[in-house]
Amino acid sequence: MAGLTCGLMLARAGRRVTVLERDGAALPGDIDEAAADWARPTVPQVQHAPGFMALARSVLARRLPDVLDDLLTHGAREFPLREWIPSTPAGADAIDRARTDELISLGCRRTTLEWVLRRCAAAQPRLTLVPGATVTGLMWRSGPVPRVIGVRTRAHGALRTDVVIDASGRRTEVDRWATDAGAGFPGWDEHCGLVVYTRFYRVRDMSAMPRMPRGNATVLVLDGCAAYAFLADNDTVAVVLARHPQDDDLADLRCPAVFEAAAAAVPPLAPWVDPTRTEPISPVAVMGGLRATMRFPLRDGRPRLLGMHAIGDALATTNPAYGRGASLAMAHGEIVTDGLAAEPDSPLRQAELISHRLTALTLPHWLDTVRHDRGRISLWRATLGLPRTAPPPRMSMPMPVAAAAGAVDADIWVRVARAVHMLDPPQSVFDHPALAARICDLDPPPLTWPARRADLLAAIGAPPALRSA
Repeated sequence: MAGLTCGLMLARAGRRVTVLERDGAALPGDIDEAAADWARPTVPQVQHAPGFMALARSVLARRLPDVLDDLLTHGAREFPLREWIPSTPAGADAIDRARTDELISLGCRRTTLEWVLRRCAAAQPRLTLVPGATVTGLMWRSGPVPRVIGVRTRAHGALRTDVVIDASGRRTEVDRWATDAGAGFPGWDEHCGLVVYTRFYRVRDMSAMPRMPRGNATVLVLDGCAAYAFLADNDTVAVVLARHPQDDDLADLRCPAVFEAAAAAVPPLAPWVDPTRTEPISPVAVMGGLRATMRFPLRDGRPRLLGMHAIGDALATTNPAYGRGASLAMAHGEIVTDGLAAEPDSPLRQAELISHRLTALTLPHWLDTVRHDRGRISLWRATLGLPRTAPPPRMSMPMPVAAAAGAVDADIWVRVARAVHMLDPPQSVFDHPALAARICDLDPPPLTWPARRADLLAAIGAPPALRSA
């Protein structure tokens, strides 16, 4: 996705672009075939819940409006979050529309987006898509700062180019390649602390379903597990359960009957797995070993290498439950496109500009997901009776508290929504002492869990001793 969106932006800016795609599978005939049969072994997240925040939708509307229109034509849905502003004394009428114009999430399966992007790329002048191409290394020119001048591939030989964009995802080998060239590409790496289980359903009658509390999303972090639901395209919904990697008592969630029994034990999720209201259209997909990684293209403010820019998951990965990866990937493509246009003649100034902008956008969101992950992991480990781990970094206001305050204050609700949807930096809410003091003066509803881990264990028939653990 990162490579195709960036490639389309670059081609439309007048550049000649070659996209080397590792997967060699042919484009499916339609979106239903894409969801059911499109084998994407290098993109495991494609079969999991989509997360297209307002930032992703905003970049599409700004840079690739025809792609957005094509998505909507093929069943994707927009969710203007202004319609979800709570009825408080200072309700939606008191909120400046400029603060909510972009606050629109997009309901769409990842396979649908990839299918639409692939079709647009095939028709795009100046863009050549090469499927089944595996990059085996980079070509370098030595100097005070090494410069990338091309790539080596398994089946297509050496390809020289002015600029290389690494959009190869979380499995990128840029660390090894850069080290081989003497550049180094250090970063941070932290476990996300969860295993994710996703199953897609088709809703029989959407008009009969309950309204989700956050546009197209229901997000529940419980005492020892998590439960989510995301509305996607064509009346489909992704239902997600997540557990701690050491919680073996919930490992059978990979079994469809166990998954549905556990999801039905969470009241906000129960309607979405009710067989009289929805029907499953996918197996239960499992994704574990999730890590939050952040690579740094700068050393003391200077580029580590020239002629190459890592974007999307090749630059940073975050917990997919936050839905930030797609937004970052699209915004990265925009940054690269604008940076190449602003500095077309100087590889050094080009690398400085792009690297600073990529880091300035990405690092605050990466740090924010890590600290919220640490807080959740600490809670889950306590529920499981596991030893404590590193505490989360301090913050002025935890996310659950800020979200609860939004239920009684429309301005805070919009602030939280804009930060969560990446239109504003996270520190504008979670590291804002004055806002924290204001929240403390409110009387938000108490924080409660609609279900607990013990309820899921009871639903799947776990022995009573495990339920009380």
